[in-house]
Amino acid sequence: MLINISIDVEKDLHTNSYKGVTEGLKRLEKILGKLKIKPTLFVTGDCLEKFPDIFKALDKKGWEIASHSYQHRRMDILTEEKILEDVLKVKKIFKKNKLKITGYRAPQYSGNKKLINILAKKGFKYDSSIASHNILQLLLFPKRVNLWSLQFFKPNTPYKERITEIPLTSVLFPISGFALRTLPLPLFKLLFRLANKEIVTIAFHSWDFIETSKSKIYNICKLNKFIIKFEKFITYALKYGKFKTLGEFVNE
Repeated sequence: MLINISIDVEKDLHTNSYKGVTEGLKRLEKILGKLKIKPTLFVTGDCLEKFPDIFKALDKKGWEIASHSYQHRRMDILTEEKILEDVLKVKKIFKKNKLKITGYRAPQYSGNKKLINILAKKGFKYDSSIASHNILQLLLFPKRVNLWSLQFFKPNTPYKERITEIPLTSVLFPISGFALRTLPLPLFKLLFRLANKEIVTIAFHSWDFIETSKSKIYNICKLNKFIIKFEKFITYALKYGKFKTLGEFVNE
């Protein structure tokens, strides 16, 4: 089994600050550095513009830096013209900072065919914007039921749709930071074992690794407890597979 840790890097939940970038990624680097694990970071263009040196340093360490749109706007509410504009704006920022870009994740898993067609034309190798087999997406975004219904029955393993699509791994409930916070660790481990796929993609946010007291979910499992659970889970997962970036997986 191949395992990927993906981190959506954007402005912090509720506060619109950037502590997830300046503090959260440092905590994550300390944990993953000890275990020699390299994650995939899906970074918004505004974060890359504001903190280019942080991401260039992580790129040099082998962390994959991929796109998460320019300013975290859902792609399913934009016209094709606006999607193209957003994709090209981010590509320009990556090029300015001499960072290679091959992967993309739409904010809130709002991927669609218009986006895929644009990514394929603009040289992207993979997309990770589909939340198939994920009941939580419907509960969190009930107004997006049409998109949810299109995505839910998509394959839960990588497949080709002009470029490689790598869905978030879900067993009705996604293997994510939300799940790690809200579920007992043994149940989270069970989700992971039930998702014994070609590649298991586990998604977190940069703000998962900072104090975010305004969040109700954060207050269920505060930072110190979350970090302990995260380290225990990663150590557990190492027994069952090898960690790789999504870019490494696609290029194999």
